[in-house]
Amino acid sequence: MSTTKRIPAERSEETGRWLRTHRAIGTVHSVFSKSVNLLFGNEMLSILALPALREPMSIRLSLPVDFTRLEIAAGDAARIDGETITIGEYPASVDMRETWSETLRVTAPAAPEKIAEACALLRRKIRESGRTEGMAQVFDPDDASRKKLLYGQRVAALLAAETEPEKLAAFEGLTGLGIGLTPSGDDFLTGYMRTEQIFHPSEDFRPYVDAIAHLTNPISVKELRAAADGRMADEVNRLLFHLLDAGGRLALAEKSADAVMCCGSTSGTDLLCGILASLEKAGK
Repeated sequence: MSTTKRIPAERSEETGRWLRTHRAIGTVHSVFSKSVNLLFGNEMLSILALPALREPMSIRLSLPVDFTRLEIAAGDAARIDGETITIGEYPASVDMRETWSETLRVTAPAAPEKIAEACALLRRKIRESGRTEGMAQVFDPDDASRKKLLYGQRVAALLAAETEPEKLAAFEGLTGLGIGLTPSGDDFLTGYMRTEQIFHPSEDFRPYVDAIAHLTNPISVKELRAAADGRMADEVNRLLFHLLDAGGRLALAEKSADAVMCCGSTSGTDLLCGILASLEKAGK
């Protein structure tokens, strides 16, 4: 990052409100190629670079940056002051605009065929992704591995859970499961929770997320808590809108699904699997 010119950047409406009401002085939590995660008290905020998704509580720079090539490390000081972001020894002047909402409204479809269309599209996208790891295994009819059996059993337990103890046990079984910076089971749960809230607005997942937070890492916890609050990456919300809402368009759902699948090694596909599991449950 450099101060020689202003870097275009985006932030969600919710991130903008938080920055206006909080003193954003903190430390670096972790550094990855496309993200730097900053801690301000108990709140984690991410600085992202293209092509990362527009995630909750994040600022996305409108250019590619490999943060691991900069001399930034966990524990370095961090500060966001107006349109200046300082991470370690790197100050950056950003042209920051609020461009998306983390809580896009989606209306559940009345027609069963709409859900069936959505399921068919997601199954095809997951198959076309070519991902052979993570939660995609659950939906691969040709996979006969022990891992698929394990993942499938834990997904089945979640879908069958009715009581609070059963739901908590199902969340515990999926949290921290699998590969990736955000484990496959965690990404699955984020997609599942966000979709369930469309069909069951009164469902409160926050107690379950609080109970399982110790089973995974802080970056996953940030995403799980956002999803439990009905907040997701803009691309995921748009995918759900175009899949389900009467005002959506299936062709745009294809584009949104492609954008989501590009996230991480398996994270995007794992998230789609969580959405698909919830939709198939709703369609029964």
